[in-house]
Amino acid sequence: MMKKVHSINLIVSLVVAILVLKGDAIAKEWLFPLALSYVHGFSDVVDLYEENLEAEGLIVYDISSLPVGVSFHPFIQFDNGLRAGTGIGPIMVILSDYASHFELPINLNAGYTFNILTNLSLYARTGIMYHIVSGEYVKKSNPGIFGAVGMMHKFWDFGAEIGYDASEVKFRKIDFYGNDTESIKPIGLMISLFWFF
Repeated sequence: MMKKVHSINLIVSLVVAILVLKGDAIAKEWLFPLALSYVHGFSDVVDLYEENLEAEGLIVYDISSLPVGVSFHPFIQFDNGLRAGTGIGPIMVILSDYASHFELPINLNAGYTFNILTNLSLYARTGIMYHIVSGEYVKKSNPGIFGAVGMMHKFWDFGAEIGYDASEVKFRKIDFYGNDTESIKPIGLMISLFWFF
């Protein structure tokens, strides 16, 4: 637990340090990417809801959910390649006649953009992610490390990114032996296509 707290403190300190940098780190521009993001881990949340509802004696055919959502990742790009920003989404929702689930991931991140003066540039970013979450079986949400690599094309105002989110949500798991808990990474792998506005 102490390792996790230490890692989160280190990343928050890094983000704060980047935001207050002077000298070469003159702000070049604010960028506002709006993305369509596919998340891999949300299917585990859907499975847990289906299993819990069935364990409660309900007949569950299908729960409506969509593994693709909209996310927004504004950031400030500095002349020396450093970048700092935040992120919201993608919103993840489960809708059924018996249960509902709402989840909104938020993050704070910092990174570096390579070849900043060219139209096509690569970047890497890391930070902390936390899920604001509610639902019948939700117990608590734990922040975790987030990391991503991507590319952006400034002329076309387009980019792509692949990332991993280690944050977890703890759920109540119902089985035949009584209630238990299960921790799930609702995002895990995330693939995004984004456009700048």
